[in-house]
Amino acid sequence: MLDKIAVIGDSHVSFFGGNELVTFIPIIDQNGRHVGMNNTGDLIENFTTFHLGGALAYNLEKYGSSNRTREKIDLLLSNGIIRKGQPILCCFGEVDCRVHVLRQAESRKVHFKTVVDDILNNYFSFLLRLRKDHPVYVWGPIPTQKDGSVINPEVPYYGTEAERNLATAYFNEALEKLCRQCDIQFLSVFRHLVDENNKTRSEYITDGCHLSQRAWAFAFDEWKSVGVDVKFTPRWYAHSFNLAIECDARQLGSLDSTLRAEEIRRFDRIRSKFVVMDVASKGYVRMGATNAGGFVMVNDFLNSAAVYDCMDGDDLSWSTSLLADLDRGGG
Repeated sequence: MLDKIAVIGDSHVSFFGGNELVTFIPIIDQNGRHVGMNNTGDLIENFTTFHLGGALAYNLEKYGSSNRTREKIDLLLSNGIIRKGQPILCCFGEVDCRVHVLRQAESRKVHFKTVVDDILNNYFSFLLRLRKDHPVYVWGPIPTQKDGSVINPEVPYYGTEAERNLATAYFNEALEKLCRQCDIQFLSVFRHLVDENNKTRSEYITDGCHLSQRAWAFAFDEWKSVGVDVKFTPRWYAHSFNLAIECDARQLGSLDSTLRAEEIRRFDRIRSKFVVMDVASKGYVRMGATNAGGFVMVNDFLNSAAVYDCMDGDDLSWSTSLLADLDRGGG
């Protein structure tokens, strides 16, 4: 069995967790302490995610940053959480472009490209060090947060939406060039997600900032181009505990937000004899059928949920490592 790709980075790793809304599940050490990192669901077969907090590409080679990003990565690598030789996808740069690039350009009285180049010098030094022991993929930063949306008031965006997207476009362009020169696999959906006015396309964003799973309409082909066949099994996406629709990631882009009556009735027919268990009182719920096919539901704090097919039969085999972690109280 091939190793899962370990996804490390800022909150945008959540796209590879498979949940429509950003979902953070704290990673706990053997003493029950949160180590400052989170999992985002691991509901896509190819990936396991590590959210490192508000990590900056600029600080990847620096010890002692406010987010302690380098220390967190060292912990993942030195403790074998990410094994030597395991592929790694790096997901950094959106926070730099949203919060810091234009602010620094104005403060230093330089062009924003100069600031981006400085960031990429540090980022690429990290990538070259990382690839000594791991196959490395790089995910280009997505378009910027929509003007008027508030994700974290303590970390406000700087500049206009169009200006930030210009900086992000250059970041992607320059990073892709560096990756090609050093034979590192670069992937990006940025060009698909901005309009003719250089504004972020709202239909591919969930909360004004983070990617919707609808963006897999473009990301599938990016991964296919580097020889990775992303595996989505048919699944149930639930807007609440008693409504669901069967679909896969390719269909998400065409779904209506209101579920149709026949889909609700279909879910009701298969819902008999479900077992619902609260896990560690953390707001997560596991559901399983004892008579036919099994299903797993993971509910996040925002009432976004995903239900996944398991093996048929009475002896259910849960299909995600997340559920095992939750059972151990790691949620």
